[in-house]
Amino acid sequence: MTHRIMRSALTTLCMFITVTALADPEKWVREVYAPHWEDAASFEVDEAAASYHDPLAWHQADGTFTLVEPGAWITGLVESWRSDGWTATSMSDLRKQQINAYTWTLYVLWDDEYADAAPEQSCSWYLASLIDDEWKITAYAEVDCSGIF
Repeated sequence: MTHRIMRSALTTLCMFITVTALADPEKWVREVYAPHWEDAASFEVDEAAASYHDPLAWHQADGTFTLVEPGAWITGLVESWRSDGWTATSMSDLRKQQINAYTWTLYVLWDDEYADAAPEQSCSWYLASLIDDEWKITAYAEVDCSGIF
């Protein structure tokens, strides 16, 4: 009986520690998601796409809402950026707000570098959800940085 109680208590504690460690996506954004964009020359669409839920809800600046397949969507974005001389992007700041135990709103300030132009800053809004113990971006929108950072 004592072993059963101890095992149950230990299992509960391990589950709590696991959920607590996964409950905040900041580490995932900094260590897994953001590094995908750091070097245009070695950028891998499939690796970046794995961070997104399929389909992804894309909220465009013109008010259009589209469900997209992440790989094809990212390919189109990256091709456009590369034609503009994109060489790298690094995350310089992050704001977050928890919605529930499995979902967070994230605002990311990016420093974008281009071959023949001055660096630019851009901002993105993400809805990130913990799905099957993995963080996935379920929605995305480009946003104005001035009201956030």
